[in-house]
Amino acid sequence: MAVWTPQQLECLAILNVPVYDFKAPPSAAERMPAPSKQAPAVPDADEQVANAPEHYYRLGPWLLRTQGPLPVQGLPWLNDLAAHVGTPLSQVKQQDRAVDISAYLRDSLTATEKKQLWALLQENVMK
Repeated sequence: MAVWTPQQLECLAILNVPVYDFKAPPSAAERMPAPSKQAPAVPDADEQVANAPEHYYRLGPWLLRTQGPLPVQGLPWLNDLAAHVGTPLSQVKQQDRAVDISAYLRDSLTATEKKQLWALLQENVMK
């Protein structure tokens, strides 16, 4: 690739300016990786949940852990619990003794699920 004209090269030589050879930048086709013959692996739902980042929250006397963030508007049962303990839910840094509530992250819970969740929370009250 000619960067300099002969006249420019002569002027550079008179001024004692060194001239360097430049390589041409790779073309777009050269920069693109070759397409893979094999289809990309799509992780199944369990694998996606396992790889989801954990989020930690404090609610009254509890430290809670979820796989993935909670909805911005919260969950109805979680909002009721926050009103009951009189403190808002707040996100915190990673905690060692957090209760995993990922199994309960939906708008409505059955009576059995509420009992299980309450028992889990009572076992893990932070003192």
